[in-house]
Amino acid sequence: MDMVRLYYFMKSQYAVSNLSERRIKISNISGLNDPFEQNFVYFSAQNEQDAFERMNHAIWETKGIVCFSESWSNPLMWAHYADKYRGVAIGFDLPASVATKVVYKAKRIKVKNFLSLSDDKKLDLLRKNLITKFSQWSYEREWRLLLQIDPEAQNEKTWYEPFSDHLLLREVLIGSRCDLPLQTLKEIVGPSVKITATLPSLDRFEMIRVTV
Repeated sequence: MDMVRLYYFMKSQYAVSNLSERRIKISNISGLNDPFEQNFVYFSAQNEQDAFERMNHAIWETKGIVCFSESWSNPLMWAHYADKYRGVAIGFDLPASVATKVVYKAKRIKVKNFLSLSDDKKLDLLRKNLITKFSQWSYEREWRLLLQIDPEAQNEKTWYEPFSDHLLLREVLIGSRCDLPLQTLKEIVGPSVKITATLPSLDRFEMIRVTV
């Protein structure tokens, strides 16, 4: 089984509880931070736009999403998603088949005759719409894990996905401004999980590992 190492960035105040509980937060698809999310496609006719939106809501309303990055070393990821370097990046190994790599495009596409498409083609379009983002976001090198929400949890405000064989905790990278005690992290994750500090490189625009 092919595995891929992916990184989940978070603020330090959530790191201790999530690592202790062995879980990560699942985001609501409708609550993602880009207003162009799920707007890769657009339509020439309003009735087709309305039909697409109804189908889109019906398909994804019971699902959540976890967003990862291929890269832990990009300074923008630390600035935007790890509380300005005060947070952590958690490295997981996932089967490549369970997560989907985001596709980046410079232009949106116009769809004609949506209502006449087969059900399979409509579903394919919905899927592409979920995993396609504007090309300026490409620095994130994002992968997405789509998850079915337990019906008993759908009314809860926050959803979590537990660590598992399909979400294997492998390493914790500490932001250069993070004040979490190293010993606390070691006690939480145990000896099998690598803990690494990070610092800005002296000669490149990237973060580098530092032995702790």
